[in-house]
Amino acid sequence: MRRVCEVWPCDASPQRIADFGAQGVVLSGSHQSAYLAETEKAPEVVFTLGVPVLGICYGMQTMAQQLGGAVEAGITREFGHAQIRAHGHSRLLADLQDRTNEQGHGLLDVWMSHGDKVVTLPSGFQIMASTPACPIAGMADEARVMRTVSPRGNAHQARHRYFAPFRARDLWLQGRLVDARFY
Repeated sequence: MRRVCEVWPCDASPQRIADFGAQGVVLSGSHQSAYLAETEKAPEVVFTLGVPVLGICYGMQTMAQQLGGAVEAGITREFGHAQIRAHGHSRLLADLQDRTNEQGHGLLDVWMSHGDKVVTLPSGFQIMASTPACPIAGMADEARVMRTVSPRGNAHQARHRYFAPFRARDLWLQGRLVDARFY
């Protein structure tokens, strides 16, 4: 069976989402702040489908906020190149590093673009990445296969790792989205 990646708005009906039969859900970026009451949210059904969920940037923040964590405006904003420290509490970043620091912790080169940050983890989540300005730059609940990252990963390393829970490949090639192949 072959499917392509589909982009849906956040106001897609819960029934349409449930009926689609996705093998995974990616919650992506937005210019909004997840902690504001009037902000658009991810459909709650995506958290109950029993499939892997990956939150990237704003997707991480709305997942945290909606699942009982907390998001706030950051004092220090991060835009551009940054290094995150991988904490190893998730298969998503296990054994993935560009270099190590003086303490031997794995570091990844990433692209950050955020002002808000997760300040409290939802129940069941562990920190899997951090920066000095963003102590929770990635979080994971491995039991529910819900993982999040604040930065955009280094494409050559992260593309397969980010999407591995979906049993997908060939999702990202030199900055252009291509068909996903699901198995």
